[in-house]
Amino acid sequence: MIEKLTEEQEQLLAVYRDKWVQKFKEMKPIDESKAKDVLSEVFSAVLCRSLPDKMYIEKSPLAAWRRVCELSGLDKKSPFVWPYLDGVWSSGYYAWVDYYSEVLDRKFTPATYSYMKMADFDVVYPLDDAVVLSEPLLEVHTISGKGLHRDGGPAVRYADDFCVWALNGVRVPQWLAEDKRLEPKRFAEISNVEVRREFVRKIGIELLIEELHT
Repeated sequence: MIEKLTEEQEQLLAVYRDKWVQKFKEMKPIDESKAKDVLSEVFSAVLCRSLPDKMYIEKSPLAAWRRVCELSGLDKKSPFVWPYLDGVWSSGYYAWVDYYSEVLDRKFTPATYSYMKMADFDVVYPLDDAVVLSEPLLEVHTISGKGLHRDGGPAVRYADDFCVWALNGVRVPQWLAEDKRLEPKRFAEISNVEVRREFVRKIGIELLIEELHT
């Protein structure tokens, strides 16, 4: 049993974190033939079934969800559902397994290592008769220790211009991330406490109080 990490082991935590953050940022477009080989292994080892013959590769998670709705007979305006095979978005988990395996010499099941190959993909919807994938993002911006962040533009952007706006790890409306001069009265439009915090952080508490009391 490991009761305490050595100094070297503690230093390597940041190395493995950065390794998987970089992997997240440097994903390449999907090669369909390679994708089928990897997903065949994942489906067999993790889902205990064969990979469906039909594969759809869409340009963003939203486009992938719309394809799922089409294939499943759902209204395309159905609320977006995040898949349980979320590919590279599980990089935090992959980094943990990688660190424990290589640094602490702890072994996991073969299925775990097969699952880590999902890092080659964005979201994946494993339907009964088809598999729907999203191409990786084109652009991602983060801030150390907090997650997605970009003041002045989208934190995440895909090939079809599907975007996510975020400040300090909090998903926010486009206007909050991109507007250089915020109108203090727009604070009332926000109901989410975390988003309100980012509004205050960006505009400044002094200006907000001053403007709302004039």
